[in-house]
Amino acid sequence: QSNVSDRVIATLLIEMDGIEKLKGVTIIAATNRPDCIDPALMRPGRFDRLVYVPLPDEQTRLEIFQIRFRRSPIHSDIQIERLVALTKNYSGAEITAVCDEAALIALRDNIDAPHIEWHHFERALASIKPRTSEEHIRRLDAFTKQHGK
Repeated sequence: QSNVSDRVIATLLIEMDGIEKLKGVTIIAATNRPDCIDPALMRPGRFDRLVYVPLPDEQTRLEIFQIRFRRSPIHSDIQIERLVALTKNYSGAEITAVCDEAALIALRDNIDAPHIEWHHFERALASIKPRTSEEHIRRLDAFTKQHGK
């Protein structure tokens, strides 16, 4: 760690421990690198609980697509189950980006396009890839098993 990081952590710990007990204040933090959290931050009374929010499972991805499709004219031949299968390891934001990109591709192809077709999704999936690697998922799962819930 750098000297700057040490000072930031020290300042954060001072603020969290504080001289005055703050009533009704909850501090929440998020990270995709829990393995880099300074152990001093994980002591009781500080960040003493971990909640792991995994990538969306099949059912959740299905629901994300269903929500997105309510606002978009989707061709009747779109197989939502196929999209769900093709988006394993995609985050909710990445799935949303795929839907948005498919819509933009459809508009670029034909400004008067009545709906988004399968080939638009194929092109969107080709350009938007999941950013969370299998290795990173394994590290997060292992960290959660060791430290959290």
